[in-house]
Amino acid sequence: PKKKSDIDYVIVINNLLSQIEKNIYSDKDKDGIPCYKEVELGLNPNIPDKREEKVIAKEENKQQEIPNKVAETKENKPSQQNQEENPLNQPVRVHFYFNRADIKKEYLPYLNIVAKYMKTHQNVKIKIVGYTDNIGSKSYNQKLALKRAQAVKNYLVKLGVNPSRIVIEGVGKSDYIVSNSKELDRFTNRRAEFYIIKLSE
Repeated sequence: PKKKSDIDYVIVINNLLSQIEKNIYSDKDKDGIPCYKEVELGLNPNIPDKREEKVIAKEENKQQEIPNKVAETKENKPSQQNQEENPLNQPVRVHFYFNRADIKKEYLPYLNIVAKYMKTHQNVKIKIVGYTDNIGSKSYNQKLALKRAQAVKNYLVKLGVNPSRIVIEGVGKSDYIVSNSKELDRFTNRRAEFYIIKLSE
C-alpha cells in the first residue's frame, strides 16, 4: 500500500483539531452562550438560559457564591449540580503534535476553566502525567512526556494556580489509549492527563 505523505498526516490532524475546537466552542442548547462559558458560569450547557439577565447576574454574583459552594463540597454526598461544575470530574486530556510539547490553542478555553476551578477550590491538588506515542527511543520519549506535563502545569501556574498544588510525571512510551498503527491513533496517545490526587478539608 502507498505510504501516506506528511501532508496527508497534517490534513488528518487538522481535521481532528477542528472537531475538538467545534466541541469546545459549540452552543448545544442554542441560547447564544458557548458551552465552555456556561460550564465556567456553573450553568448546564444542555439547557438553554431563556434570559440574558440571568447569565449576567450569574457571572456578577460568582464570587459571592463561592463560600457556599466550598461549604457544599465538604458534605459526604455533593449535589449533582456541584459535580457537573467540577471540570475535573470528567477525563481531562491535552493532545500534542508529533515531537512537540506546546499546547494547541484549541485546549486553552478548557484549561482556563480548570485553572479557575482550582483557584476557587484550594483543597484540590492534581497530578498531570505526560505520554508519547511509540516512535523514538525510550529515553527521548521519557523527556518529551515530562515536557508535555510541564507545559500544561506552566500554563495553569501562569493563570494563578499555586505550583505546589500540581505534581507532574512523564511516563513516555507506555499506557497507550489505542494502538499506534496509524497517525490518528498516535496523535491520540500523545497526551497529558489530569488526576485529582488530594481533596482535603
